[in-house]
Amino acid sequence: GGVSCAEAIAEATELPSDEASLYYLDARGGWIGRFEIQRYAALGQNRYRFVGRDHSETGSSPGQMDITVHSRTSFTETQYGGRYTHCQTSTIPRAIRADLGG
Repeated sequence: GGVSCAEAIAEATELPSDEASLYYLDARGGWIGRFEIQRYAALGQNRYRFVGRDHSETGSSPGQMDITVHSRTSFTETQYGGRYTHCQTSTIPRAIRADLGG
């Protein structure tokens, strides 16, 4: 099952930002765990590609993530089928937004 916005926000107050399931994305990019999104590419038919870098303890390497957008509040990561829910920024406490780079 999916994690509600309230659950993700509660988790983010307790876990490091690269381990929590709350991520911050905007028009310039963002982070999903240790994947840094540097740009977006439209693939057509509600499909998009996040292009960026995968970061690890040993360094970083180019990476990408393809998603399918289902609605204004939901998208699925294509490779593993993980489902993500969009939370309104206004519902996320300022301290957490600052931790996530928001």
